[in-house]
Amino acid sequence: MLDVLDKDYIRTARAKGVKERDVIYKHALRNGMLPSSHLIIGGIATSLIGSLFVEITFNYTGMGYYFYSSLMLADYYLINGFIVFFTLIIISGTLTADILYTIIDPRIIY
Repeated sequence: MLDVLDKDYIRTARAKGVKERDVIYKHALRNGMLPSSHLIIGGIATSLIGSLFVEITFNYTGMGYYFYSSLMLADYYLINGFIVFFTLIIISGTLTADILYTIIDPRIIY
């Protein structure tokens, strides 16, 4: 956000007399959210998958624990199912981030 506030279009909007609130919310915030929105959505998706290590460490019974036990028992059908499910989580998180790009910045068209 601080990097965006030093851009030329922000200075131009301020010079034209746009209210400071409108400059921050309509110009700076939208452009400042673009790089971080993908990281936030990706972080949420990978934290769902990263629960594997927490469940193994603290002996919780959840998806991560069952995935680990299927690895140890060499249950290939269950391993493939988990990998497909984890892949769907990552792909849906990436798709959500891409859709948010078009909502945040209407100049982006797919």
